Amino acid sequence: MSALPAPRHPSDDQNDLHWEDGLLVIPIAKARINLSELANQAAYTKERIILTRRGRRIAAIVPIDDVELLENLEDRADITAVEESRETGEYEQRISLEELKKELGM
Repeated sequence: MSALPAPRHPSDDQNDLHWEDGLLVIPIAKARINLSELANQAAYTKERIILTRRGRRIAAIVPIDDVELLENLEDRADITAVEESRETGEYEQRISLEELKKELGM
């Protein structure tokens, strides 16, 4: 794969690599063959690549910046949730793992 495929009409074969909503979509079997090049595309051109199996989206190859942003957003959401639980008093109602296991009969 020397370059991204030219944008194609949406009715083109969905089992081949194609563009969908501005994203490159590629069957995982083809991605396996071109993994190094696809990783480079994500890393250097910031392209997001959707992997499919039998026409269904199953995973993505994304730039590491996207992953780091997602992790930061998740961390912020976790911190906000803890802060809110402390404000409502819910935080003090927590139980230990041992207590939870006992409560669940484990």
